[in-house]
Amino acid sequence: MPLHDVPHYNLARFDFVSVRLAVACARTGNLTEAARECNLVLPAASRRVRDLEKALGGPLFERHSRGVTPTALGRAFMKRGMAILQELDNLMIELADARQGVVRHVHVCAGTAAITQFLPPLLCLGDEAFVQSAAPVLKALARLADIQPLADEAAFAAATQAAPVAVHGGLRL
Repeated sequence: MPLHDVPHYNLARFDFVSVRLAVACARTGNLTEAARECNLVLPAASRRVRDLEKALGGPLFERHSRGVTPTALGRAFMKRGMAILQELDNLMIELADARQGVVRHVHVCAGTAAITQFLPPLLCLGDEAFVQSAAPVLKALARLADIQPLADEAAFAAATQAAPVAVHGGLRL
């Protein structure tokens, strides 16, 4: 569908609580359980789902005596709703990191032996070694663990020198 044919929705009707509620309904198949997860009373949850369906122009769920089942519209909304909620969670993590001064994360993909045997001694080298650049430490880890780097070394070195680097798990460098 061309972009000019897409209806314009009032984004004020798409609050995160309603999106989380609709995703929980689809996941659990039960409005009561979804309302409980979202800390809502059942009448408020029911109204939120009804208002969301009205804003979207169709039913998100087929209602029956044993719960709810997503319609085609509901499945499409759940797919995008879960992505929105995941991005919101990622935003909150990123903002928490920014408040603590963490700007970059280093994700190490290696086997258990490499992570448990070789990484801890390298992390004990001290902040100075990491602040200068994380690239030599990770290259040493790769050599010791006999693993191949996943990214271009020059690009990695440039990125790690641009800002402080943190190893995910709370270690601030």
